[in-house]
Amino acid sequence: MALPFHKLLQTLSSGSSIGSAAVAILASYGTDAHIYLPGIGAFDGYTLGNWLDSGGTTPATVDNPVGLVQDGIGTIHALQGTTANKPILRKPSNNYYWEFDGVNDALPLSSVPFSLINDHCVIAGITTINPESGSVKRIFWAEKASPTYRVCCIYTAGGTIQGYWSDGVTPHPVSYAPVVNNESLVFSAQKRGSLLLGRKNGVQFGSAITHTYSDAIPTNATIGNDVSGGGLFSGNIYPIIAIKGTVSDDNLLILERWVGSLT
Repeated sequence: MALPFHKLLQTLSSGSSIGSAAVAILASYGTDAHIYLPGIGAFDGYTLGNWLDSGGTTPATVDNPVGLVQDGIGTIHALQGTTANKPILRKPSNNYYWEFDGVNDALPLSSVPFSLINDHCVIAGITTINPESGSVKRIFWAEKASPTYRVCCIYTAGGTIQGYWSDGVTPHPVSYAPVVNNESLVFSAQKRGSLLLGRKNGVQFGSAITHTYSDAIPTNATIGNDVSGGGLFSGNIYPIIAIKGTVSDDNLLILERWVGSLT
């Protein structure tokens, strides 16, 4: 049984074993695991590869834009070459985050980490801003057009946080618990076999049945909006983990706890 989120956080402390366990789990997937960490320096052995420019020549600094976030494990980086569209790196207390303005900020990925054919999982730490407005705000989005395949997409809308998959004909949304303004949370969306699953703060809130896909391979992925430039996220994004492969409930909970410690 999953622990309540406040209990998860009570198990964490600086230098606790949860970080070591999370790193070991991620390492077991090799380059099929991808992690995007806001910040400067290093944490739990990962270099926090945040850069001011998309070419990675000038290191990022707090309260300034971020144009490149290097994948901490694999080689799928998040890049934004347009200065006005870069999120801002913040650190008001212990944890770093990227501040997305909901106007034009986004971090497109250099390629897509998985397809609908694969088992996969995305875990994201966020703080919401005005999620009750009804407008859709994308957190993580992967898509193939014509027909429109959407893979492990995470967004807030109308006071809820949701996962979303589409096979080009039938949408498969998975709705979860409500979210409110300025709520910080960890959200995970997962395809495991024929199931689509979603969890908020370590607790499963929704599931759906999917079916066999053939060529549902997305061509674009992004953090902070959808690939057409809409659904711009307004709020703070902390670590994001994307995995191609099957993640057990036990391992998922460890990864959620780790992301929670940084959110």
